[in-house]
Amino acid sequence: RSPKANPRANPASAAGVDNGVSARGCSSEGERMGSGTSKGKLKQATPRRQQVGALGVAPDAVEVSGERFGKGDKDKEDPTAIARKRMEKIENKVVAEKATRADDESEDEGGGVQAYDSDLERELESDALAIKLQEPEDEHKKLSIQDRARADASAWSTLVLPPSDFKPSETGEFKPDEVLSLDFVHGYRGWDCLSNLLFTITQEFVCFAASVAIIMDPVTRRQKHYVGPPARASAEIQCLALHPGGSIVATAERALNPSILIWDISTLATLRELKDAHLGGVSAMAFNKEGKRLVSAGMDQAHTVMVWEWKNEKKSTPLCQQSLKTAKIFCLGFNPHDDVIVAGGTSMIEFMRVGLSRTGQRVLEHLPGVFSVSNRATHDVSPTMLSVTFTQTEFSLSSNLKNAIEGLCITGSDIGNIYLWKREEQMDMIVSAHKSSVYALASFINGFCSGGKDGKVNMWNNDLEPLGTYDISAAARIPVSIRALDQKGGKVLIGTSSSDIFLLDQDSGEVEDLVRGHRLGAVHAVATHPTKPLYASVGDDAVLKLWDIGNRREWKNKKLEAAGRSLAFSPDGKVVAVGHHLGSFSVHRLDNMDEVISARDRKKAIFSVTFAPNGRYLAVGSEDCFIDLYDCVSDYDWIGTLQGHALSVSFVDWSLDSRCIQSTGHNSEILFWDVEQQVQIPNFASTRDVEWDAWTTPIGWPVQGLVGSGLSNESVCRSLSQHLIVSANSDGLVRL
Repeated sequence: RSPKANPRANPASAAGVDNGVSARGCSSEGERMGSGTSKGKLKQATPRRQQVGALGVAPDAVEVSGERFGKGDKDKEDPTAIARKRMEKIENKVVAEKATRADDESEDEGGGVQAYDSDLERELESDALAIKLQEPEDEHKKLSIQDRARADASAWSTLVLPPSDFKPSETGEFKPDEVLSLDFVHGYRGWDCLSNLLFTITQEFVCFAASVAIIMDPVTRRQKHYVGPPARASAEIQCLALHPGGSIVATAERALNPSILIWDISTLATLRELKDAHLGGVSAMAFNKEGKRLVSAGMDQAHTVMVWEWKNEKKSTPLCQQSLKTAKIFCLGFNPHDDVIVAGGTSMIEFMRVGLSRTGQRVLEHLPGVFSVSNRATHDVSPTMLSVTFTQTEFSLSSNLKNAIEGLCITGSDIGNIYLWKREEQMDMIVSAHKSSVYALASFINGFCSGGKDGKVNMWNNDLEPLGTYDISAAARIPVSIRALDQKGGKVLIGTSSSDIFLLDQDSGEVEDLVRGHRLGAVHAVATHPTKPLYASVGDDAVLKLWDIGNRREWKNKKLEAAGRSLAFSPDGKVVAVGHHLGSFSVHRLDNMDEVISARDRKKAIFSVTFAPNGRYLAVGSEDCFIDLYDCVSDYDWIGTLQGHALSVSFVDWSLDSRCIQSTGHNSEILFWDVEQQVQIPNFASTRDVEWDAWTTPIGWPVQGLVGSGLSNESVCRSLSQHLIVSANSDGLVRL
């Protein structure tokens, strides 16, 4: 490869010299890794590209330190980075204060200084940001966006031409005979929600992901899905509660004006919708013992707790309500013994009861929980209560339990302690249970189990004496936090922060994985295998996962060096390519998931990776506005760059003969390319009869119907029969 043909061999680029690239970052054909407007100092040379195994290593790159790639102006700092720095300062300050305090403390009431849980701080900041970004639905704004989308469509639709043999049909619009139905959901929302995984009366379990409530049979691995009443705009589910009968579920939304939906598990019929319950969302809910009342906690600034008589259809407003002074309410519970409501939140616990005011109105009478004197002496503020449950008892002559009482309140805190409360609000016992936060509690006869941030599930009797410990992180093969628990018939249902669901057998100690998912962040790309019933997925958690469609299980996974943004299988299905978020791409073998190649030749995200049908080339489209071509036969050598897009390259398709490429930019521009000559094809008429191997671009002659509604098409895919096309739109719907 000569220096002229390969920008990597350019000494000026390797030294990080400013090559006079324009502010848009797309004017220089040779703009590659190491060039641009960044003026950082030269750092120790590190290989940008690594070839694994027999392919050798090519240490032909350097890394430029200083500002982020594409950010030449130091005054314009990324808001995310600012928030991260602020969060780090807060964490460092808290850790320093706890370390100073630890010098004078030998032990606290739980038996040692506990770890600070920074995840709670991040969740509170995330909640505040999400509520701030919520906007009321503006019909005029919606119409203007649709009009602009239609205008953009008319601009490019005049440039593309129909095939030469095209004959207009009298029925230009028709619906396909096929229909779409949701079959399976991998994972659940465990990374920022608590106690959202419960057994039902039918030995199934219920949880949720996005706006879908999931009911799954752990034996047959079949799922049912509840998405709300028909023709109703859905929002993300934030929490759920199970009726004591085990056949009715309440799910609440995270939205500006959220609703609480109460529905039947067997029929999936909506029994009641409580509208405009809170502002911003609902963080926790619970039914009382009879199931006639439902208590909910809002995410509004006042953090209002409301009690509903949900079966009374004549009453659309709550029975009573009360605001609590806390940053967030994490858990709610109805004591089955006396209907006392327990609310746990940031640095507080409240015990409330529905009563009557002097005027005869229903009110919530409440009294904050009272901690012991020694607890107040060793903690500046009251601990944050994250989980709550109540004791269950069964008479036995052989039992020596002191607390063989029904309905004693048990709570878990952010410092790893578990508290046992007497009747009403007086704390009775405390035990150090976990190294950090106790996120989940679940009771059973004469005992209960706890789950913490340390990834362990501990078993206890009602006297807070340990019965056993199970390390779920070892079973999951990654460090996890336990976010949800439920127990039934000697089986413990476990939900983790990695969006995985496990089933623990208390007798044998065996742990079975029921559902696997991706961890924190979005899933950005999926790709189907060309011949086998497999598909791959990748996202912000930087894990490449392969899924078995028939068994509905995860088949393999591979930890990547960076978050993924795009995916593609090779035509023979032997390797899979991944585009990453900081300008790199990698290729992995399917049989052992080993890395074949890793290259970083761009600065920004790789939004498209596509193999040519003949298997010879790999096209890599980036946010830097370029399409790079690589020779798959010659160890993925770079062979050229296609330059012409004004904005980031979003979609790339190959022709059936591997000679042409069509690509779509972020600004809805479509361009055609001659691969052999590596030039743009200016005459669109010459491409009207080209047969395309796949179709993923949302614009073009055969997909004009996609823009009729004015919605943004985030993803498009054509069926192998070329009869159907599916699109994922900005309104959260998948259309066939």
